Parts: sequence; C-alpha cells; structure tokens
Amino acid sequence: MSAFSYTHLLRHVQACAKHRTIFHGKKFHAHIIKLGAEQCGAFPNTLIDLYGKCGLIRCARKVFDKMPQRDHVSWASILSAYNQSMLPNLTLGLFPHMFTVDHLLPDEFVFATLVKACASFANVRLGKQVHGRFVVSQFNDDDVVKSSLVDMYSKCELIGDARVVFESVLWKNSVCWTAMISGYARNGESDEATELLHRMPVKNLFSWTALISGVVQSGCGVDAMKLFMEMRREEGIRIEDPFVLSCAIAAAANLAALELGKQIHCFVIVLGYEGQLVFGVAQHGQAEEALSMFDEMVSKGLRPNEVTFVGLIYACSHAGLVAKGRELFNSMIDNYHIKPALQHYTCFLDLLSRSGHLAEAYEVVKTMPFEPDEPTWAALLSASKLHKKTQLGIRIANHLLSIKPQDPSSYILISNTYAVEGMWEDVSKVRKMMATMAIRKEPGYSWVNLGKESQTFYAGEIPNHLKQPVLMLIEKLIVEMKKRGYVPDTSFVLHDLDNQEKEQQLFQHSERLAVAYGLLKSISGTNIRIVKNLRICGDCHAFLTLVGSITHREIIVRDSTRYHHFKDGSCSCGGFW
Repeated sequence: MSAFSYTHLLRHVQACAKHRTIFHGKKFHAHIIKLGAEQCGAFPNTLIDLYGKCGLIRCARKVFDKMPQRDHVSWASILSAYNQSMLPNLTLGLFPHMFTVDHLLPDEFVFATLVKACASFANVRLGKQVHGRFVVSQFNDDDVVKSSLVDMYSKCELIGDARVVFESVLWKNSVCWTAMISGYARNGESDEATELLHRMPVKNLFSWTALISGVVQSGCGVDAMKLFMEMRREEGIRIEDPFVLSCAIAAAANLAALELGKQIHCFVIVLGYEGQLVFGVAQHGQAEEALSMFDEMVSKGLRPNEVTFVGLIYACSHAGLVAKGRELFNSMIDNYHIKPALQHYTCFLDLLSRSGHLAEAYEVVKTMPFEPDEPTWAALLSASKLHKKTQLGIRIANHLLSIKPQDPSSYILISNTYAVEGMWEDVSKVRKMMATMAIRKEPGYSWVNLGKESQTFYAGEIPNHLKQPVLMLIEKLIVEMKKRGYVPDTSFVLHDLDNQEKEQQLFQHSERLAVAYGLLKSISGTNIRIVKNLRICGDCHAFLTLVGSITHREIIVRDSTRYHHFKDGSCSCGGFW
C-alpha cells in the first residue's frame, strides 16, 4: 500500500469515528481487510476508536484481540470504548491484563480512563487504589488525571477529597473547575459551588450548567432560578446547548411556577430548541402520551438510548403498566442491545413495587448485577408498607437498618414500618439512633401559590389570623366527605395516640391546610397549585380527590415524587404514586 493510500484511508476512518458514521466506517474497514492492511500502522487503534464511539463494543474488542502487539494507545482506546458503552465494570475488569499479558504500566491516558470508570461505577475503593498508583507513577503531575479524580471524588460524595485534589492542579482548565463546582452543587453545598464559580477565571455555559443542574438536583429550585437569571446577565454566555434550559424548566416545575415556566418555554422557542424531546409528560401521569411519543420516534427511524428507556419505564411505573414496563425493559436488552444500568433497574423495581409485585421485585434485587444500594432497599420497604406486606417489610427494615443507612429518610421509613405494627420499642431504638447521629426529620410543608400571593403551611401549624377560617372550612369539607363514604385512615399517623387524636393530626397535614387556604383566597373555579416537599400520604390523597369533586376545582399537587392532578373525583396518577 502506498503512503498516499494509507494516509487517505486513515483520514477517512478517523472522520467516521469523529462523526460516528458507522456505515461508511465499516465499508472502509472492509477495504482495509481486502488490502491486507488491518494491522498496519495506526489502523487498529483508529478502528477500536471508531467502534467504541459508535457503541459496537464487540467489534472494538475483536480488533483489539487480533492485534499481535498492543501499545498504550491500544489499551487507552479499548478501555475508553468500554466506558463509552456504559460498561465501567468491564473497563476495570480488563485493565489487569494490560500488565499480566502485555507487560505495560498505565500512562496518563489510561489512568484518566480508569478514574472515569471508577466514577461511573461509584466505586471509591477502587478509585482510591487507582489514585494511589497514579501518585507513585511518573505521571503524577498530570492535570487531566487530577481533573478526573476531582470528578470521581465528587460523584462518590467525598467532596473534601475532591477539593484537596482540585487545589493541587497547577493549570486548572474549565473541565476541572466545572467538576468541582458540580460536585459541591450535587452534594447540597450550593454556597461553596457559587463562590467557586465566581472565582473561575473564565466562566462558560458548561460551568453555569453544572452549578444550576446540581442546585436543582439538591432541591433548591428558587436558588436555581436566581442563578439562571444571573447567567443570562453574564456577558458572553451563549446558550449553545439546551441542557441548561431543561434544568431551568425542571426548577420551575418543582416550584409549580406556571407563569415562570411559560416564560422559559417562550425562550426555548426563540432559541429553536422546542424540538428537543422531553419526557416530562410522565411526571404528570400521561404515560400513554409518553409511549405514543416513543412509537412515533421509532417509526421515524430514531434510535432510543439509555435515557429514553429510563423515561419510559418511569412512565410505566407511575401508571401501573407492569406488562408494558416488562416489555420495554426486555426490549432495551434484546432489541437495542443496551445493557441496563442501575438507574434502569431502579425504575423497573419501582414499577414492580408500586404495582404490588413485591416477590418479583425482591427476586430482581437478589439477581441484578449491581449491589443493591440504600435507595433500592428503601423503595422496596416503602412499597411493602404501602401494600401492607408486613413480614416482608419488617425483614427489609431490619436489613436496611443493619447496613447503617446514610439518608435520614431511610431511618424515618424504618421507624414508620415498626410503628405501623405497634413495635414501639423498636421505634424508640431507631429514634435514639437518629438522636445519636444527629439525624433530624425534615418537617413536612406545603406551599400554595395564588399568583400575587402565596403561603407556606407546616403540619399542625396555622398562622393565628388564618386559624379559624381554615379549620372551619376543613371541618365543613370533612362533614360533606363523610356523607360520601370517607373514613379517615389513621394508620398514616405514626404515633402512639388514641383514634380521635390521630384523626385530629390527620386533619392538620400541611397539604390540607394549603388547599383550604387556596379555596378561601382564590377566585371561584380557578385551579389550585400546591408544592409539597415530602410524599403525599394515602389519606391526604383520598381527601384531595374528594375535595376536588365537592368544590368542582382542579387541584394540582407537586409532591417529592410526581405531579397529582385531582379533578372530577379522580387523580391523574391512577393510584400509582
């Protein structure tokens, strides 16, 4: 082969890798094989890069395995291919062969790839081992690897370790700054994240997006919107990627701020991003619409990705579509060759649990290729409690307690499980553990927005000037509801009280106070919008369903899980929430 032909073919394969045009890439590969040049020069490494970027990991591995002699570039390419295919466990599993088979030590590119795999897998133990190997290597000053370490420690919630590495980076590029900002924001330290952003020499769209996205994830919608508006005032920040817009919309949605959401929607249209597919309809109980959009997407030849299936299975979960959810989960594997990540399993388990298929869910937990984490066990426990699977619930609660959970809500859930069964000694033990560990239950509140005025209510707390009219209206509604067959479900009051006291506690849950205030203060016939920081309880769900029917109003409640549209005696969630 002439030098010209080699250079010409190599550039074509590199272009195919860059633009992910696999059809043409395979044609060039076939031509290279016909010329007997598959092992010539940079062809093997470039082909591995091509197949890795196009998600054809088996083809990449086949090229890699056929190489008679592999170098650092070959190893960096194949390990990156596994990372790109969302298979970090295989990246880490293959790496030892680099030394045992090819007698090569990792260079800076391989170190960066390994750290990225540990971050994706949230495996801090292996991540620290890689960090240790990196420190004693000749590449220990490499700032790219250090930036990857900042990202890994941030994702593993070791924000102090991330900051130590960050400060050791001599030339901090935008990737390093963004990783540290994102780490602070995701871990609920928005003040530190904002301070770091303002220290950043040259702020860009991605650093702002990292901050806003993290603040939204930590539940601070108001702060996220303030930051978005500050970003808009910043000179030179052009929105060339729509993700920051989806973060702003998510913040508006979490606040149930309809008018603000409409303004951002108009901005989306002006920028030409309205065509971006968003599965927000699932949160509003519109699973059929989400599935219809998926069918239309497939019919137009668009290939669904990992994120698409998370949205679809989530939609099925919140509509009780068990058979369809199973079909989609299997289709993802069999038809689209997408290996389920932990998030897919979490959504699938949520679907089974919500629908009462707890035995099947328990089997999935025991057989899935991931170690069940705290949220997985907590979700199963919540479902066991909801479906009154007492013995299973106690077994899961005992196991969850044994792994020493970190999230305060897990302790609350365990305590509530014991309380339902009257296991007051165990309740006392859990509450003592919470006191020792300084874990406090987040107080439940509901915020009702009436446009020009709004009001926040905490359970059992009513401002003096509102107390009489709010309680009188609630009592009037309960009288009418009892005529329609309503019986208060006092099992949702998890205190050792008599039945009458439990009823009084139920009637002063924050969402009831908020809806009463909304009915008193809003114009007749208008919708009432409420944001609740915790999950709505079953009795309040029944209460609001009947209130909507009695008053001929639509009541829209955004709780910690989803939206509920109460209208004409039913809820958009169909009882699956």
